[in-house]
Amino acid sequence: MSKKQIKMCLNFFFFRKIRNNLSDFKNTVYFKSFLQTWQSCPLVVEAAQENKQVDIICLGLGNFAEGSIQNSLVTSRYQLVLLLALAQQINRDLGQVLVYDPVFSHGEKVVLERLNLRANDNSNREGKYLVKPENLTLFFLPHCPKQLLNNILWTNWSVNRLNKLVIVGNSLSRIVTFTSESELKSVAYVRASSDFVTETPIENNFVYSDIFNDTSLHFVRSSEPDLKDLGAPEYNKDDLEFVQDDGSSKIRDEGDPVVLGRDGDQAGPVANGLVHHGAVQAPPGHSEAALQG
Repeated sequence: MSKKQIKMCLNFFFFRKIRNNLSDFKNTVYFKSFLQTWQSCPLVVEAAQENKQVDIICLGLGNFAEGSIQNSLVTSRYQLVLLLALAQQINRDLGQVLVYDPVFSHGEKVVLERLNLRANDNSNREGKYLVKPENLTLFFLPHCPKQLLNNILWTNWSVNRLNKLVIVGNSLSRIVTFTSESELKSVAYVRASSDFVTETPIENNFVYSDIFNDTSLHFVRSSEPDLKDLGAPEYNKDDLEFVQDDGSSKIRDEGDPVVLGRDGDQAGPVANGLVHHGAVQAPPGHSEAALQG
């Protein structure tokens, strides 16, 4: 077989694997408890009552099919399965679910597109997605760096947009608690938002404990949050855990669910997320081979 044929076979293999994992995942205790947390969020309840559209943006998923670290591939694969399960649960058109990570290979983009997800965005927007205040937007950020979250908050630093955001990702309160003062200065919007963001921890009862650990659902439930202008974020290059923009990013075309930049303007160069997953621990009775299957 040629290299091209081998890649096509591998793409089909991972497509089938993810579809099979999705069917089993929907019946897990973890997904059922995740749904309870999601459905109890006041912003989600309001969106359902008012029949509002839920836009979904997934950033920093990481490699799930091609890479040298097997445990990271498994972690990303299950996080992708959670995204698919949730999108299907809320009847979101998968073709409108944006999934982006600068580390995706061509083959992984092919798999995502076969899953009907939107993975054809080739611009590194560094997390600067300006949401539509008439919709509810879910940012799905599995184990993403705090600078990526900071960029999202900065871009949407207004009452009418923050009140339309739900963020599923690393616990914001733990970020603030366990990050040094010097490091917190560079993520000022994360630090400031911790005073008014409501955080609901998602119970980590999945069979593999290191895949969804430290994950919380966050939303703003305040008509008058303290929104001081903290200036454009600046990050020390020595501390970056990111793939930086190469200058190709452009404002999205009119009609897309989100646009780049603050209040419609292209923001300055910062950085986008590159995920660093922890090792996946095999639970009792499961071998490492089972994790890799």
